[in-house]
Amino acid sequence: LCVLLGFTGALIVVAGDQGLESINLHGLLILLAALSWSLYFALQKRHSGRYDSLTMVCYTIWSGTLLLLVYLPGLWTRVHAASAQVNIALLLLGIFPSALAYLAWAYVLAHSNVSRASMALYLVPPTAMLMASVLLAELPSPWVVVGAGIVLSSVLALGLQPSRRARASSKA
Repeated sequence: LCVLLGFTGALIVVAGDQGLESINLHGLLILLAALSWSLYFALQKRHSGRYDSLTMVCYTIWSGTLLLLVYLPGLWTRVHAASAQVNIALLLLGIFPSALAYLAWAYVLAHSNVSRASMALYLVPPTAMLMASVLLAELPSPWVVVGAGIVLSSVLALGLQPSRRARASSKA
């Protein structure tokens, strides 16, 4: 029921105030990204006992870099054409929000249950919406706020359910 409620909230967020006909290829790419993330979490948790956090992050970052090599032709000329400020910003974005976030996530996954740990990721969209509202004066539509509230409520309800291990120990 919680998962169904979460999907309903996500559908409301995606549709926003423009209706369901506004869902296009970009919306499907977001769903593909969510599926990819779930596969990544499962694989990372499976291998976290064999590899330490730093090794997992290195595999993740270098695999992503390898996939981005399709953009290699012409990269050098674009780097030279960009200002130093832009190049420094890109370097910092690659180090701090990417590499350090992956390292922190790998550490959390190695020391906790993947389903419980991944619930914290649901805080990213509301935080981004809040930051956009405060820093950019962008206000989300009422439907987006309602959908986000439904998603967060479903995650909270799912998080409040006792784990299988806790239910099994209480029965014993």
